Amino acid sequence: MRTTLFAALLSLSLSACGEDITDLSTPNLSGEVISESAALLDTAASFDATYQTPFCSDPGSACDSGSLLNGRSDSAPEVNGPNTLFSSCADGTWGGYFSKRAIEHLSVSTSDGSTLAAGKTVTLEATVYAYSLVQDKLDLYYSASVDSPSWTYLGTYAPSRSGLNTVSVSYTLPAGSVQAVRANFRFVDSSNTNSPASFCSTGNYDDHDDLVFTVQSSAASL
Repeated sequence: MRTTLFAALLSLSLSACGEDITDLSTPNLSGEVISESAALLDTAASFDATYQTPFCSDPGSACDSGSLLNGRSDSAPEVNGPNTLFSSCADGTWGGYFSKRAIEHLSVSTSDGSTLAAGKTVTLEATVYAYSLVQDKLDLYYSASVDSPSWTYLGTYAPSRSGLNTVSVSYTLPAGSVQAVRANFRFVDSSNTNSPASFCSTGNYDDHDDLVFTVQSSAASL
């Protein structure tokens, strides 16, 4: 009942997000789109005990975390925290749900509605609950492998308002049968707001979440 309530609250809040994120990434990033709502639940992820993350085991046109990432490890309702590959990146322990920063939702979807496959353009969408417009930073990454992840940086973003913010960024799926995206939402000191991006920051307020999904080979998608 409690998880259902939080999921409903998130759904209602997302519908009013509007243009709510500021891009701090390098200007050669392509395909950035500000979104007003979460991606359609074409393929809902479920928690995988091996990966220790939400996982879409069957290839589809999208993979969506649903409510599995709501909150942070130290604050309800996030379950199975920290929800990073093999529990490799622990969350901070300060704050409370909808009072301090947290990642709420991740999804990956093809731009043309086809199956997730190597070479396809996809949109990574991340929703966060922000606290500070200056000191909150969202770093986004993807990895072609989950067994030995090598995180490729997509960009760093800052919120334009307190509360729920949603950002979308496009990239091309590399070869790899099981891939992942990571959101790293971190607090930075006011004297160090231009600190470098990280795929596993260690701040007391920081949240980190992964989404794992199956990708067809380019040949199989033909």
